Amino acid sequence: MENRQAVVRRQITSPKLTAWLRSKALTALIVLIAGSLILLWSTGATFTAEEASVQSSHRTPSTDFAARIEAAIR
Repeated sequence: MENRQAVVRRQITSPKLTAWLRSKALTALIVLIAGSLILLWSTGATFTAEEASVQSSHRTPSTDFAARIEAAIR
């Protein structure tokens, strides 16, 4: 009868398990990179739209914020 520790060690180092784990790790890495790129792109698009609206109205975000506070106080 084999030692239980030797059996577990052999199962952990099996090429089939190693290939499966590499596949899952690669899939997770691709999903993480894609999600980061999508988040970065959507954030950049939001900032670009805000900058365009600020430039068209010639107001800075700080004066716009101050105007909203003044309006809320009234």
